Amino acid sequence: MSADRFDGEAISRADREFLTRLGDHPLPRNPLYSAPPPPLPDYAALTSAAAVEAPQKACFVAALDWLLVNYAFCKSAFMGKGGIISLVDGEIGSLASLRGFMQPYALVSEGPRGGTKIVSVVDDWMRHPLRVHINKVQTRFDQPRPTFEEDGVIVYNRYWPPAIRRVVASSRPSKPSSRGSFRTTRSGSGCGTTSPTRPASRGCR
Repeated sequence: MSADRFDGEAISRADREFLTRLGDHPLPRNPLYSAPPPPLPDYAALTSAAAVEAPQKACFVAALDWLLVNYAFCKSAFMGKGGIISLVDGEIGSLASLRGFMQPYALVSEGPRGGTKIVSVVDDWMRHPLRVHINKVQTRFDQPRPTFEEDGVIVYNRYWPPAIRRVVASSRPSKPSSRGSFRTTRSGSGCGTTSPTRPASRGCR
């Protein structure tokens, strides 16, 4: 075999290894990443305020853990005013939309002077030291996803590596060649995807 002969299999293998390295990120390895929000307690079966307290607190903690894995604060959203970004698909939204989405997980208790005290899980998420802070949103094929650090700032990477699939030729092709062709398709998408794990948003900026 000639030393300078084209080795397509070696190139393909190198490409796969490169994409595997880019996908080796701690977030996707977390079981909460891209998972649905935690289930709510069956409040109908809980007949007293004392019975509600423990499962409500446990659900609040589970929701906070889920938020820390699936959402980040995005400094550059809404022309620098700030907002939230899904670490799963890059959708950007407002803090108000996330509060509304997570309202069922709020802690509800009696206030010190009567009335009702409500603590939003989103407020605890905003104050949490482990909350991810995103400075920029970019599309970078040469960097890991969903996030990477560059020049001291955290960047959300919208790039999704392509998948190659075989397109079987029709028995009556519309083009001169009847042989099958290869077409590059996206294995996912950055913004505009449908996800059960995110609140309604105003789209990507």
